[in-house]
Amino acid sequence: MVAYLILAVLIVIWTAWVIQAWLSAWQWRIFAGKFTHDPHDDPQLPQPKAVIIVPFKGVDLDLQTTLTRLCTLNYPDYELLLVVDSAQDPAYALLQDQLQLHPKRKARILVAGQAGMHEGQKVHNQLYAIDHLLADKDESDQPEVWVFADSDAIPGPDWLADLVRPLFGRAVGMTTGYRWLEPVTGQDSVWLWAAAASGVNSSVIGFFRKNHYSHAWGGSMALLARTAIEGNLRGHLQGALCDDYQFTRMVRKMGLRIYFVRQCLVASPVAFNWSSMMNFAHRQYLLTRIYAPELFYKVLALVGFYTLANLSAWIALIALLIRKPQAWYLWGLPLITILHVAFWNQMRGGLRKMAAKRALGPQTARRLRNTFILDRFFTWFWMALHLLLILRSCFGRTMCWRGIYYRLHGPQQVERLNRS
Repeated sequence: MVAYLILAVLIVIWTAWVIQAWLSAWQWRIFAGKFTHDPHDDPQLPQPKAVIIVPFKGVDLDLQTTLTRLCTLNYPDYELLLVVDSAQDPAYALLQDQLQLHPKRKARILVAGQAGMHEGQKVHNQLYAIDHLLADKDESDQPEVWVFADSDAIPGPDWLADLVRPLFGRAVGMTTGYRWLEPVTGQDSVWLWAAAASGVNSSVIGFFRKNHYSHAWGGSMALLARTAIEGNLRGHLQGALCDDYQFTRMVRKMGLRIYFVRQCLVASPVAFNWSSMMNFAHRQYLLTRIYAPELFYKVLALVGFYTLANLSAWIALIALLIRKPQAWYLWGLPLITILHVAFWNQMRGGLRKMAAKRALGPQTARRLRNTFILDRFFTWFWMALHLLLILRSCFGRTMCWRGIYYRLHGPQQVERLNRS
């Protein structure tokens, strides 16, 4: 009797597991199929003056390509504010060299100084740039759009135009893109861990929408200057370590929505070994736990259920094959479940590849080819790794970011533990 009860419970779990795999594939079918222009992409919409704020610390992978793209965007009128904490930062000289190659591009390098003991360096650099903009008394030359980008994200030529256009839609508070991690092999990089991080990270992309439930991503964010001022963006960033969740909080308080622009998916090269991959994931999920706890525990539940359902199906299949090999009607249940999930994993992986090709271009999609193989055939591996990374972030409040250690006491209560 107990055995049949356990089997009934397992059947319910496995059915839900198949539905989860199907929903994931369906979600990506919708996502990949929407890389077409919508009403907000009308080229007749205004393209006002914009400023792009990019904080730097150290030299990122392929930083030269990022800077070249930022200097040659297909947009009529924009300025770059490139912010470092010190003129001794290795990125400072590279920024100077790159700007000399693009003398017609209006750009300034700002030296923000080192952040205090109760603020994050990235946010400190952003606040310094915002104060620089607010201090400019010439209202006729003020940018109407503020754009925030990361130094490790490589934008496409139309990235800025695509990011700005939806801002003039109904109840749109800000627009955002997202990253697609591109594994890069190198002396200290292990392809497996970089590819696994890419698979884990890309699983998040399909959840982005154009509504009140979307979250901003710090590597591609845009909002009107008046929205930032009316919403007190500076006050929301003060004392924070994470910029994008604070942007999200401000926009939601204003009753506006965050518009996700699919065309603003950007490639982000990464070189990871086991240690650096664990540190990267720990930082991402610890920030989510502190700034968006509901989202954190939802992701934990989804990933945990997938991994436990997968494990239970394989244990049941092996156990029944050993103990009752003739009872095909019993061991056939977990086998059919596993095959169904594998089929939907294949469908989802193919649709992710299609989305990457449409968003990032065929060349980047080709470079991601082996990563898609890992995504399609070894879902069980990177999902189990995903669960491990989330569980690791459930404990403690200390993290390392660009060589600086922080302890998070709250969304706007950060303690710097060391000097860089």
